[in-house]
Amino acid sequence: MMRKLMILALTGIAMFTNSVKAQNEKVVDFTSVDQQPSYPGGIAKFYDYLAKEIKYPEVAKNNKTEGKVFVSFVVEKNGSLGNVVVTRGLSAETNAEAIRVIKNSPNWNPGLINSKPVRVKYNINVNFNLSQKGAEKKTKALNGKAPEYPGGTSKLYSYLVKNIKYPDQAKKK
Repeated sequence: MMRKLMILALTGIAMFTNSVKAQNEKVVDFTSVDQQPSYPGGIAKFYDYLAKEIKYPEVAKNNKTEGKVFVSFVVEKNGSLGNVVVTRGLSAETNAEAIRVIKNSPNWNPGLINSKPVRVKYNINVNFNLSQKGAEKKTKALNGKAPEYPGGTSKLYSYLVKNIKYPDQAKKK
């Protein structure tokens, strides 16, 4: 009888410990944090990093494959990027290249809730454009840097969360 109680108690402690670990490992949506995860220097610097690091796959070049690869990843508590997944791809080669470059990204500043780092799910698109150099010059010619929302990306997301309303007509369907 005592042995059964001991096993039951140990099982309960193990379940509680796993529950605490699971809570610590919880991934939150980027709109649920007090401070958004950010690339050092801002999102424009991240796109500069992508532009420098992406090696346009030869097969994609030959097939004239252009477009966007939508990627989801988790900014970990230490700023590293994990769980990199293509949510909407372009081709096998461009998808693989997008994953490679995101996985090799320098660490980000983690998202914060109550001033504590949390794991945050983040979505971004990686552009594959054969005439990218010309487009880059046009963007930078505007004022010497890439356009950015006043106050940065986190202010843009806050604005969108507060102001986007689901259309009544869509709710009926």
